[in-house]
Amino acid sequence: MGHTLAKQMVSDFAGIAPGKVKVAIDCYKKPYLPLHPDIHFNLSYSDAYIACAVSDVPVGVDIEVMKPRSMKIAHRFFTPYELAYITAIEAEKLVRFYEIWTKKESAIKMWGTGFLTSISSFDVLKQSSIGYTRISSNFELMCHVCIGRQIRFNF
Repeated sequence: MGHTLAKQMVSDFAGIAPGKVKVAIDCYKKPYLPLHPDIHFNLSYSDAYIACAVSDVPVGVDIEVMKPRSMKIAHRFFTPYELAYITAIEAEKLVRFYEIWTKKESAIKMWGTGFLTSISSFDVLKQSSIGYTRISSNFELMCHVCIGRQIRFNF
């Protein structure tokens, strides 16, 4: 379903027939359009949800169903500043965890390096050169898109 959604969104964005949208995978496993290098897209999956973003500049998207989880992963991958933000308000700990996680993952997906870029190597709260858009449909989901301009998003 994700690939069908992406092809339809690319088609709508660029005026290309869905059947003419050809997808390839680069050496970092990021999908791209070899016949249309000026169009960028990204997909994310979580449980029954799919998110897709399409743009004329590199784009990354991450969607996560917010399930209770141990904060061990935050201590392993988040900066001290991000950890302080997450733990500052106990009632918001889970939401803040997923906020940081989806921002980090959408950024590395935008850069196209995947997890070859250590997510502990940058701080999403301090790095002003990255632009994020928070998109969530309800209290169950957290979704961020990392992009420059001209976004088209759907989930």
